[in-house]
Amino acid sequence: MRLLPLTLAALVCGCPAATPSGLDGAVPPPDSGASDAGGKDGGRADGGTDAGKPDAGAADAGFLYAPIEQWCQLNALAQCDRDVRCLELAIENRPECIAKKSEFCDQPAYTRAANEGRLQYLEPKARECLNGYAADSCEGVPPACAVVFAGKVAPDAGCILTEECNAAGFCYQYDYTCPHRCRGWIPMGQTCDGFSTRCNPDEAYCGTFDGGVGERCQTLKGLGEDCVEYDACRTDLTCANNLCVKRRAGPGESCGERQGFPYCTEEYFCRQNTTLTPPPPGTCQRRGGLGAVCTGYGSCLPSLRCGSSFTTSTCLPRLAEGEKCSSYGECQQGLYCPPRTSRCTRIPGDGGDCTSQGSYFECASAHFCDFNSPNDVYTCRPRHANDESCTYDGVCLSNDCDYGALPDGGYGGTCVPRCSQKADSGF
Repeated sequence: MRLLPLTLAALVCGCPAATPSGLDGAVPPPDSGASDAGGKDGGRADGGTDAGKPDAGAADAGFLYAPIEQWCQLNALAQCDRDVRCLELAIENRPECIAKKSEFCDQPAYTRAANEGRLQYLEPKARECLNGYAADSCEGVPPACAVVFAGKVAPDAGCILTEECNAAGFCYQYDYTCPHRCRGWIPMGQTCDGFSTRCNPDEAYCGTFDGGVGERCQTLKGLGEDCVEYDACRTDLTCANNLCVKRRAGPGESCGERQGFPYCTEEYFCRQNTTLTPPPPGTCQRRGGLGAVCTGYGSCLPSLRCGSSFTTSTCLPRLAEGEKCSSYGECQQGLYCPPRTSRCTRIPGDGGDCTSQGSYFECASAHFCDFNSPNDVYTCRPRHANDESCTYDGVCLSNDCDYGALPDGGYGGTCVPRCSQKADSGF
């Protein structure tokens, strides 16, 4: 059972709802920041009587149960409810959102792995993860979601999901076997390829040596050290212009120093002097809430839009179906802006245009963009059932396209059942 009402105040504010803890108090919405002149609740910027009020009244009970058998559906539901709360999704498009976010999630695999002891499922963390979507930021993934699962499978044993392998290795899913196999990390100093043979990403990277003749696992580099490979630096760093630099910057910290890095943390943007080329480093400042002053793309909370891309304006809700638009990102989730009509339109289903002049290769749930259409006239088509032809995994309802010999003697792709549905041994 799940209790998660969408309150009017939360919809008006577009800010985090009250913490689903069962207490009477509500968490005040985040501050849109003095720099953007937004209201303190990320809502009205005119100092009106509702400014600064909690956004959802009494705390919400939230997700009380999260059985593994419903993980995919509940996870999609939590994300889509956040999108509605944050003004990114219209309530009438919520069913399609849930369908889209859950269709590639292999529920039978999660259920099997947990029941058969290959995957530890921490339901308290799952509830914390799901409730985080109701109370936390309008962007990113709640921290608890990273620890919902713990793999229990050692190297050389069978796996289906990436989460099933323990810390000693990874599930290699490109071996054309079912189940797949957990492969151990390559030891430091040994040869690797970064794909089928990998280094432990928390400790090492697969980098060239001996003048670029081969690759081997090498210790991750620290801040300010020279680098070549994109993954050569510590996990909190990145390789930008051959130097390890910070990946993220916090509020008020310097950003955009080197190839755009460090990026700002969630719900902040890098305020820079864009009149100069290239722009000098800036500082991370809070993105504006509804009604706050903004200065183009990225200066509003991610679920909102700035009223102008070129001049100072205000943060506004995304455009609804049928409203006049000029770019894809102006419309609500599940909509796009066709150049021929300049009106926000639902992502198409069967027969819809999914070219760059249409829905930008996106189709409704249970559909795929057919890139084999003649003359680059890509068209949305229903995804194929088992035993039907395919060219890539996304064509199939099972999300599994198997390449091999065909009944007519030729070779090609055929949609086959998911590994979770056909594997009966090999674990």
